[in-house]
Amino acid sequence: MLDRIGSLYYARETFDDFYYGKGSTYPDINGGIGILFEQASSRGHARQTNHGVLTFPFTIRNQFTTSLSTLEAGNQLRVDLLKHQRDFYIQAEKEAGDDPVKAYLVDAQDDPVKLFHFSKILEQHQIDLFQLKENLVINGHLYDQGNTLVIPTFQKQYKLIRNLFEKTVNFQDSLFYDVSAWTLPSAFDLLYDELKEKQLRSLPLNPYKPEAAFPAGKLRGESSYGYLIRWDQYNSPMALYYLQEKGINVYSAGKRFTAADGNYFKEGTLFIPVQNQSIQENTLKYYLSDISVTAGIDIYPVSSGYTTEGIDLGSPNMESLKKPRILLLVGDGVSSYEAGEVWHLLDIRYRIPVTLVSLEQFNSTNLNDYNKIIMVNGGYNPIGDQKKEDLKKWLENGGQIIAIKGGAKWLANQQMAFIVFRQPVSDSIEQKKYEDLDKDRGAQAIGGSIFKTRIDLTHPLCYGYPDEEVCIFKDGKYFFERSKNPYNNPVVYEKEPLVSGYISRINYEKIKNASAVVVSSIGRGKTICFSDDPNFRDFWFGTNRLFFNALFLGDLIRSDSAR
Repeated sequence: MLDRIGSLYYARETFDDFYYGKGSTYPDINGGIGILFEQASSRGHARQTNHGVLTFPFTIRNQFTTSLSTLEAGNQLRVDLLKHQRDFYIQAEKEAGDDPVKAYLVDAQDDPVKLFHFSKILEQHQIDLFQLKENLVINGHLYDQGNTLVIPTFQKQYKLIRNLFEKTVNFQDSLFYDVSAWTLPSAFDLLYDELKEKQLRSLPLNPYKPEAAFPAGKLRGESSYGYLIRWDQYNSPMALYYLQEKGINVYSAGKRFTAADGNYFKEGTLFIPVQNQSIQENTLKYYLSDISVTAGIDIYPVSSGYTTEGIDLGSPNMESLKKPRILLLVGDGVSSYEAGEVWHLLDIRYRIPVTLVSLEQFNSTNLNDYNKIIMVNGGYNPIGDQKKEDLKKWLENGGQIIAIKGGAKWLANQQMAFIVFRQPVSDSIEQKKYEDLDKDRGAQAIGGSIFKTRIDLTHPLCYGYPDEEVCIFKDGKYFFERSKNPYNNPVVYEKEPLVSGYISRINYEKIKNASAVVVSSIGRGKTICFSDDPNFRDFWFGTNRLFFNALFLGDLIRSDSAR
């Protein structure tokens, strides 16, 4: 139809059809055919371009024309399209039968809220889920019946299931418009095993009940001494802020301990003493009971500050936490995607207020109203010289900045973060064809791949993680050298870190053993810089914890570890 109206167009040159999260590709994994028509914006009523004046009505005409062509094709090819969809699911059933993997066993590792969010994505795609009737040990790992999902592969959505779990590192092409990896368990930091037919047949299963999926958190008793909240629960930050908003003093454990009743608690555990609070004991109990249900977490009473192992509850390693007063920089030059992720994560998922300030407004903002500033990827040149000086003084007086990618680069340029960036190294000096320039440059882009990191579970930024391996999603080319301070590398890419997705040989060498997070002490304050987005598209639940640890526990990081 574009030929009929004389519009110029092209195909097959710049947009791949690989990532299933794209609207043009998503139908392909559901038995449909995805088609993308993309019209460049006129950026107003009329704009001069290399092809003449581009007008807003002209762009509307092109979009409308292609919409009509889609409807016409759908009508004329309806029999072919229905046959294609039928054949798709017939083939899926055959492939499922041939696949030696008959189910995936997924463990939330004592974090039922995270498992709930994971299961909701699967349910939305009509994937059948089951739960264990009893605990099970597979490959030396205990799968708890209350925190485990069983996902059979022999079902209509087999192809989608397979793609959500697959790890791909070999590709025919090196150019990607978007993400090249989407392994869902890695995104959620979930442990899983593949089950063969014999293993699946022997499992006693119960159907998964979505209406009962959200954890039934509760206050597990009363105490006149204090209460404990495990920090390894996904919604623990929600509970912490809720209590802080009520004016309740909350402490964080810097080391592990076993309470007098025998319960074991890791680093980061929250302690809420009953005494020396601004509210009455019964009011405190009401607030704790309320947030336990809302957040889906259990809260444990303790009758004594004495523990059988580890630190006591009155230890100097039990440190008071400040309530964050958060400013998020937004506006021209700042990534609206990443700023939106943070805003949604704080405001909607965790019910934590955040003030959004544009770069232009920031120059006249009173920084003393805030103790945390978030700078996502972007350019921050509009910040004036006077504000830079104000920002340094604010840091020196105890403020904290959490910066991601370009935000970290800006801080480093202003001597407010002590980061050494790994520089690109050419892989060859040989003569190359001019026509390959765009292809060769594009091959160095990282549209989105998954990499393993090794974390320090004793560092405040890593409190609450179940083990030392965390998968990070990388979609940019910021690489941090490891800090010379041996205590300032809490998250480091492994020697062979690639889990899934594309990366060029040059960039792969750069990421090996690189640091993913660098903390810098500026007077009494700190900057915490991430080389990658820990909140990618707001579904990378596995690294949300790094971000929230920076937000809530960053003040606990010792200054002498970050110099």
